[in-house]
Amino acid sequence: HMSGDMHRAVLADLDSFIEPDGMHNLRHVLHQLRAAGKKLMLVSNSPYWYVDGGMTYVLGKEWRAEFDVVVVSAGKPLFYTGQRPFREVSTRTGRIKFKPITSMCAGEVYCEGSIGELMKLTGWGRRPKTDSEEGGCVDGSRIIYLGDSLFADLVDARRLYGWTTGAIIREVGHETHVHATDAWQQTRKILRVLTQCVEVCQAHMGVQLPARSAGRQVPYSDQDKQLLDALEEVASDWRRRLDSLMNPNFGSIFHASKDDGR
Repeated sequence: HMSGDMHRAVLADLDSFIEPDGMHNLRHVLHQLRAAGKKLMLVSNSPYWYVDGGMTYVLGKEWRAEFDVVVVSAGKPLFYTGQRPFREVSTRTGRIKFKPITSMCAGEVYCEGSIGELMKLTGWGRRPKTDSEEGGCVDGSRIIYLGDSLFADLVDARRLYGWTTGAIIREVGHETHVHATDAWQQTRKILRVLTQCVEVCQAHMGVQLPARSAGRQVPYSDQDKQLLDALEEVASDWRRRLDSLMNPNFGSIFHASKDDGR
């Protein structure tokens, strides 16, 4: 991915990797938004030559006319947390121009930059100033950003700037279907019962409070510990079964972890 080999492989076989807008559904949505007075932007981490190839395949050669701002090589999530200036990209050669960017023009392509600089140059999300304010008040909730990466697209834009964010994730349809199956429902119920059994055993074998006041069994035997270990192993096995119903390699895409799902 970093070397660009993946991008070149996709462009060499677009039919296998990208769905064309044959029914003009995407065009219709974009035109409806523009007709309603909305400003549209496209922000991608991919280089211009790749974005141009894919978007031309989907929307045609004039795809840039559908957007008010186009940003490539954005470097998300640094795009949200950094303070980099924008650079203009030549749509003819793909080279970066190192002239200062003081405004963002429709039809042009920019790279790098930051969300703060974007809002400053476009004025998006800024309410008109009042008599008590020196400048307009930034209201990020007036901007909605849709992405396909829960981590790179959605977290920092909302957390730092208050943008309304949404995820377009095709796998949600698959997981919704799996949730409705008898196999998933039964496995989930069994896992819930096993988990409750483990918690009850742990509560009765705990040592945080005096045994008599807490109604706990002390001392507990080696057989008690073996039983608890066996219950935990069975619960782990059923948890793996539940994950494998979603995806045999990594389970549900909505798993969270202590490092924000990375």
